Amino acid sequence: MPHIAAMYNSQRTLEEADQAFTDRDAVFTKLAPLFIQYGLQYGVFMLHSHCFLAAEEVMVADGNVCSPSTEGVAFPGSWLANGDPFEFRRDAVPAPPTELLTAFAKAIGPKNADILGLVYTGDMEPGKVLLERTEGRNNITEVVDPDIGVGNLQTGWLPGAGEDGIIKMACHLFCDRRITRNGSSHKDTKTHRRYGSN
Repeated sequence: MPHIAAMYNSQRTLEEADQAFTDRDAVFTKLAPLFIQYGLQYGVFMLHSHCFLAAEEVMVADGNVCSPSTEGVAFPGSWLANGDPFEFRRDAVPAPPTELLTAFAKAIGPKNADILGLVYTGDMEPGKVLLERTEGRNNITEVVDPDIGVGNLQTGWLPGAGEDGIIKMACHLFCDRRITRNGSSHKDTKTHRRYGSN
């Protein structure tokens, strides 16, 4: 799948994507009720790569490890705003319905179409905090203490219904700020963080 590898490798650095995503409050206000309408099965994330992919590789999550692969069956687990797959998983999950993709693209607007994507969140446990660390070309997630996510860039969000029916962002994905273009995306292999809370 050379086109997927080329697309993946062409993503902004995390810092660039964070700087380009300037209207997040307005976007989240539109996305929260949309995601609730679809049963909190999907969230939004900021597009960026974890490592450099060879022409036939795609990023595939197998349990708590996501790594480049050319073998085995893989199913999309996250998508660009236009519906093209971004990263994959070993287990099949529902693809976002066409109506959701259309509404998502409208909500984020053309300015954010190459910054934001959809991710399947139907199997995420609320209140969990995950630490994602990069070891070589592998990204490994593990449940950690809730205060670990502080100090890193937020890269993913899932709305939830709070007390008294107030919508809030329930899950956040954090990623290390230190980025390099030398074939890997993160200099520090110990502090790539993923964070979720009620």
